[in-house]
Amino acid sequence: MERVVHDHLGEVRSVSPVPSLLAAAFSLLYAAMLDAAMFNLFDAFLLLTGTERGTGLTEPQRQVAALADLETFSTG
Repeated sequence: MERVVHDHLGEVRSVSPVPSLLAAAFSLLYAAMLDAAMFNLFDAFLLLTGTERGTGLTEPQRQVAALADLETFSTG
């Protein structure tokens, strides 16, 4: 059973269910990976702006920890 979808130009075309489900699965996987990567950015933000995060650390130590989170984000 083929599905009919509209592409970005408004044209109608058929899409088989297997590639459609595969694309949906990869989209979910990408979203999960992006969510995991965003954790490092959010942690760096909390270290630099929040007072609860990094309790017991001096200001330079908090900055180094935030920089480490940003480096982890940039390398994946």
